[in-house]
Amino acid sequence: MGFFSVGDSVEVVGHEDGFWGSYYEAKIIKQTEECEFLVEYQTLEDDDKNLIQDTVDVKYLRPVPPQISKVSSAKFKFNDQVDVWANDGWWVGRVMQVVPHKHKYTGSDRTRVFVWFDSTQEEIDYQLCKLRV
Repeated sequence: MGFFSVGDSVEVVGHEDGFWGSYYEAKIIKQTEECEFLVEYQTLEDDDKNLIQDTVDVKYLRPVPPQISKVSSAKFKFNDQVDVWANDGWWVGRVMQVVPHKHKYTGSDRTRVFVWFDSTQEEIDYQLCKLRV
């Protein structure tokens, strides 16, 4: 295929009902056909706590986004597209509101970001540390 190789870390788009708009971290185990790969999810386990393996079409894979060391609440604004860490994967949403807040005694950042999810038609607030650009 050229773009992905055995051993690469990737993200697999959720492509079944209830999982649209989500991405799951995985590692490519082997190429099974021209456009298919066997992957092992890094956050999804079966009932026996074994990491789940699955064969997926290359169209459901994307490279892992670059790591961003520290995200400031000032970086997010209305309608920015973000990924939110929830339910063992990254879910795509849009920023609706950023509510900055510092802890009264410690000064730690307690900013909340309200995110709208088209896939579920709901808005949920998250801590800043659960988001990525």
